[in-house]
Amino acid sequence: MLSGAVPVRSAPLATAILATVLCFTAASRAQNADSPPGLDLGFAASPLDRLATAGNDFVTVSAKVIGGPGGGTLQITAEVAQGQHIYSITQKPGGPKKTTIRVTTGKGYKATGEFVARTKPDMHVDKEIWVGLEIEEHRGTATWIAPIAYDAGVKPESVAVEGVVEGQVCEDDGACREFKLPFAAKYETPSQTPGEITINDATVVGHLGVAAAAPGDKVPVRLTIKPTALWHAYEWSATPPDKDAIGSHPTLVVVKAPPGYVVDKTSAGSPTVPGEGLAHYDGPITFTTFVTVPKSAKVGETQLIDGIIGFQVCKSKATCNQPTGARFTFSLPIQSQSAAGEVPATFEKATYGEAADEAAKYATPPLDARMLLSVIGASLLGGLILNLMPCVLPVIGLKILSFVEQAHHDRKRVLALNLWYTAGLMLVFLALATLSVVLNKGWGEQFTSTWFNVALSGLVFAMALSFLGVWEIPIPGFVGSGRAGDLAQQEGATGAFAKGILTTVLATPCSGPFLGFVFGFTLNKPAYIVYLVFASIGLGMALPYLLIGVMPQLMRFLPKPGAWMETFKQAMGFVLLGTVVFLFTFIDKNYLVPTFAILMAIWAGCWWIGRVPLTAEFGKKAAGWATGIAVMVVLGGGAFAALRPAEPVLPWKPFTVAAVEEAKKEGKIVMVDFTADWCLTCKTNLKLAVDTKKTLEAVKKYEVVPFLADWTKPSDEIKATLNALGSNSIPVLAIYPAGQPDKPIILRDLLSQQQVLDALEEAGVAKTAAVPAEKAAGNVATQ
Repeated sequence: MLSGAVPVRSAPLATAILATVLCFTAASRAQNADSPPGLDLGFAASPLDRLATAGNDFVTVSAKVIGGPGGGTLQITAEVAQGQHIYSITQKPGGPKKTTIRVTTGKGYKATGEFVARTKPDMHVDKEIWVGLEIEEHRGTATWIAPIAYDAGVKPESVAVEGVVEGQVCEDDGACREFKLPFAAKYETPSQTPGEITINDATVVGHLGVAAAAPGDKVPVRLTIKPTALWHAYEWSATPPDKDAIGSHPTLVVVKAPPGYVVDKTSAGSPTVPGEGLAHYDGPITFTTFVTVPKSAKVGETQLIDGIIGFQVCKSKATCNQPTGARFTFSLPIQSQSAAGEVPATFEKATYGEAADEAAKYATPPLDARMLLSVIGASLLGGLILNLMPCVLPVIGLKILSFVEQAHHDRKRVLALNLWYTAGLMLVFLALATLSVVLNKGWGEQFTSTWFNVALSGLVFAMALSFLGVWEIPIPGFVGSGRAGDLAQQEGATGAFAKGILTTVLATPCSGPFLGFVFGFTLNKPAYIVYLVFASIGLGMALPYLLIGVMPQLMRFLPKPGAWMETFKQAMGFVLLGTVVFLFTFIDKNYLVPTFAILMAIWAGCWWIGRVPLTAEFGKKAAGWATGIAVMVVLGGGAFAALRPAEPVLPWKPFTVAAVEEAKKEGKIVMVDFTADWCLTCKTNLKLAVDTKKTLEAVKKYEVVPFLADWTKPSDEIKATLNALGSNSIPVLAIYPAGQPDKPIILRDLLSQQQVLDALEEAGVAKTAAVPAEKAAGNVATQ
C-alpha cells in the first residue's frame, strides 16, 4: 500500500498507467488533502510508509515577537536539516500536508491577521505522484510572520506568545515524517526608531501611504534611502547582480504581500545621474511600490506587508561602503473605509546577499526562445492527449455521433461546425488563463470549489438524463432525440459551441502527460506567456477536429447512421452517470446529501419536460418547460437550503457525562439536545426550535450551558443517559435546572420554539428561587 506519508517515486511506465486510474480515484486527494494519494492494493505496508514524529534532528523551530505599531510582529523560523524539506503554509490541497501555525488564544494576546511567508518556497509542478499539482517546498531556513496585538493592560514583555507549528518533513528522496513543535515567543523591543534604520552612512525610512485600507484599495509602499551628505545610492534594478560581481551594486527592493494581494512594479521617484558603470541617484531617493488589497479582504483584520531592501552607498569611485540591506514589515489594518495617515515600518538589519537571493526568486527570468518553443510543442501534444482522458470520453462520444452525421454534408459545413466547436473549447482555455493570471488559479483548481462541483454535477446529470431519453436538450444536434431515426438531425453552431465548452470543463480534473512540465513553466511568467501556453493546449485538444474539418475524407471510416447510434448514445448516458459519481468523490461530504437532493429535483423537472412531445404546439411546450424549471428550482433549491450545513447559532459543547456533571456542580443550567444525522425530527427541532436566535437570547439570559449529544454513531454513554431519562429513542431535549439538577425538564418528539423557551424560563425561575434558599441556608449555618 502506498501510504499517505511517503511519496514513493514511480517509474515513468507506472506513472502513465496510474494517470488514468487516478483520474477516477481522485477521492483520495480531495477527501484527504493533507496526505499524498495512494492505492490500497492489499499489500503489507513498508516500514518507510509509517509516520514518525520529527524531532530536533529534522526540524527546529524558534520564535520571537518584534515590537511595532499596534503590538508587534510574530516571527516563526524553522530550520530544516540538510537533505530534508517541509511544505509551505500555502500548499494547495490534493497533495502533501501543508505546514500550519496555530497561536494559542486567551492568554492576553491574539494574532490579528494571517501568517505570510517571509521566505518564498521553491515551487515546481509534480509529474509523478500529484501529477499537475504545484508543490511548494522550503529547504534550509523558512520564516513566517503574523501581526500580534496585546490585550489592554497587558505588558508585552511579561507574556510569551505560545503556539504550535505542525506539518510534514520529507527526505528529498525518501521517507516523510509528521512533526508538531511548540513555540514560545518573547517580546523584543525594537532596536531602531519606528519607521527608520541607519546603516553604513545611510538612513532608510519606510511607511505606508495610508493609516488603514479598505478592500480594493491601492496602498503605496514607500522606502526612502537618505545617504549622508556627499554619499549616493545606485540605480534600482529588478534583477540582482552576479554573486561574484565586483564594483558598484544596484539597489534592490522586494515587496511581498499576503495571497490575493497584487504587488505592482517598483518605481523610483528621481532620475538617475549617469556615471562610470552604474548610474546613481543624487541625494535621497524614494522607491514606491503599490499593493492592491483584494476585494475579498476581511474587514477588521490586520495584514502584513513585508520585504527587503538591498543597497550600496559610495562617496566617490574609490570610497564605497560594503553593500548592505534591511528587512521591513508594515502592519496594514483593513477597515470598511480607508483612513488618511501613515503606517511606519519596523526594520531589521539584513545583508545584501539576502536581498539578492530574494530578488532572484521574485524576478522574472529572461525568456529563452528555444525553451518557449519546446513548451509550446509540449502544450500542443498535452492538449491532444487530453482527448483520451476518461473525464471527457462521454462528450467525445457525442462528437463521434456528430461526425457520423457530418460525413454526409458538404465540406464547408463540416469545417464551420468544427470551428464552432474549437471556439467553445478555446473560450474555456482563455478563461482558465485569465483566472491563472488574475487570481493565480491553477489548472483544475475550480474543482476545489464546492459550489462549482455541485453545479457541474447537476449539469452532467441533466445531460445523462437526455442521453437516456428522459428529456431532450433544445439544441439541435447536441444529444439527439430518443428515437434512433432522428439521431442524424443536423448539428447547429450552438450545439457545436456548447460541446466545445463542456468537453474542456470536463477535461480539467485530469492532467495528461507533458502538462505538468508546461504548467510549471508558467509560474512567475508574464501574462502573455500564460495565455500563449493555455491557447496552445486548447489548440492541441482541438487539433483532431480541425483536421477533420479541413479534410472531411478522414471520416470515411465511420459507419453509416443507423440504430446503433441510439445504443451508443444511451451507453454514453451511463458513462455520464459515472462522471457524476466521480464528481461526488470530491464534493464536500457535508454537501453530498443536499447535492443528491438537487439531482432528484433535476430528474423530476427533466421528466416533466420530457412528457411534452416535441411535436406539441408552442404553448404546451412552454408550459412544460416552465413547470419543469419550477420543479427544479423549488424542490431542488428548497431541499438544498434545508439540508446544507449551517453554522451553529448556539455555542454548543460536545456531550460527555463528565462535562455535564461539571457544569451542574458549577451551578449552571444545563441543556442537552440528543440528536443524530439519521433522525429527521431531530434535525427539524434543531433548525426550527432549538438552535435559533430566540433560543440563544434565552441561553444568554439564563446563563445556560448547551451540550450536543450526537447519536449518529453508537455511543454507550449517550444510550445510558437516555435510559436514565426514561427514553430509548430520540429526539429528546433535557434541561437540568441549576437549583434542581436531579429534576430535569424533558421535552420529546416534535418541538415548537415556544416549548423550548418556556422550558428554559422554567429552569431560569428554578435557579432564581434556589439562590435565596442557598443564602438563607448559609445564614443559618453561620449564626
